Amino acid sequence: MNELLMNEENYLRVANFLARQAQRFNLDGSQMARMKPMPSELLINAQITAGGTVPLLTGNSTQEVGVTNFDGNRLETGRFFIIDGLNILYGEAGADKKVWEVDYTKPLPAVLKSANFILRQNGETIIKLPISSIAQAQKNESENGYRRLGALALLEPNQTVEASIEFPAGSSITPSGNNKSFVSVLLRGFETYLKR
Repeated sequence: MNELLMNEENYLRVANFLARQAQRFNLDGSQMARMKPMPSELLINAQITAGGTVPLLTGNSTQEVGVTNFDGNRLETGRFFIIDGLNILYGEAGADKKVWEVDYTKPLPAVLKSANFILRQNGETIIKLPISSIAQAQKNESENGYRRLGALALLEPNQTVEASIEFPAGSSITPSGNNKSFVSVLLRGFETYLKR
């Protein structure tokens, strides 16, 4: 399929999805006319320790290049994000390394593949996927490593977002040497910008 047509199809799909959501968020026609969905990605880089449910975002997180482009644990006013795919990468580095200094090219450990990635907002589970299905998508070159979602998932502005990894009970990851484990979560989709 022609890349231009595929991009147009994705844009129209997202624009129609947003239009159907307008009433839910009390957006009138003039506000909708000013919202422009643009291809984008949300990023969360974090150090992890296996076992139980590990949060990846906190209210203390600040929007920082190479760390996260969430504003704390939420999206700022007017910034809706429509997710159509995700990827999780793994790396190991010393505890003194910043998350943006880590090389996220190591294969996912078996324990991480056995875990679930969970994204919640307003008490609702937006995404809950076994990381093994994301790892399987990484082998599919046509998706560039992204696990496509079967439907669009919406994150709304000004509402707390919870991103976490749910590990099997009693599990652990043993990185090489004295290194620590890190993950990079990439949420692919479209976000809205207000046109002038």
